[in-house]
Amino acid sequence: MTAEGERQALASTPPPILQRHEHDELYNLALVEGLASDVMVLAGPDGPPVVGPDTYRRLAADLTGNGVRVVADLSGDELEAVMTGKPYLLKVSHEDLVEHGHAASENLTALVWCRS
Repeated sequence: MTAEGERQALASTPPPILQRHEHDELYNLALVEGLASDVMVLAGPDGPPVVGPDTYRRLAADLTGNGVRVVADLSGDELEAVMTGKPYLLKVSHEDLVEHGHAASENLTALVWCRS
């Protein structure tokens, strides 16, 4: 921490690129753990992505299709992908909602919506 109380990064390492079998293993582990849960949280990377949007789409669809509530904190292509799986709850920036056409404006009434 700095003297002003702000966090300061000391080191950063980009994530490794997953090979096909590593990706499959990660997906399978996430799916198995998600299916054993009532709620699964999907969040995006804080840097370069490790998996593509299609992984989020498949995981959200597979989990919701099996009755698991999916909560997502995503943006960009990952947000668009997970929305096809009809997540239970999304945490999304208002800029993303407007930019991707999910809200007509930044007006609170346009931003708050519920899918039944």
